Amino acid sequence: MGRRSFTYSAPDLVRHGRAGPAGDTYAFGVVLWELALGLPLPAALARPEGAALRAWLTEQAAAAPDEAGAVPPGVLVWPRHLPAGYPALAGECLRVQPHRRPPFDTILMRLDRVRAKPV
Repeated sequence: MGRRSFTYSAPDLVRHGRAGPAGDTYAFGVVLWELALGLPLPAALARPEGAALRAWLTEQAAAAPDEAGAVPPGVLVWPRHLPAGYPALAGECLRVQPHRRPPFDTILMRLDRVRAKPV
């Protein structure tokens, strides 16, 4: 496997070429951030909110594939008005260990709960 080229690539995909539901969950963590910003990833990376993620991606590009890490949830800058449940869920989706990422049925239940809470 080559160097990490996509923010959506889970560490297990970059390190070992393992694709599957856990990798999809990982990618969803990034997509959730994009949806919260209302921007596709390239536009989000070009804005101030994407600066920390850009820096992290630069570090990852210089690392060997076996050193691939997960997007640290702290580098994702979330809109202030967003319920806390969204960043927390994204953080769980972006866990390094595939077995610790929530399955999609759990993600769907969590999203329903977050949406149902009054703001």
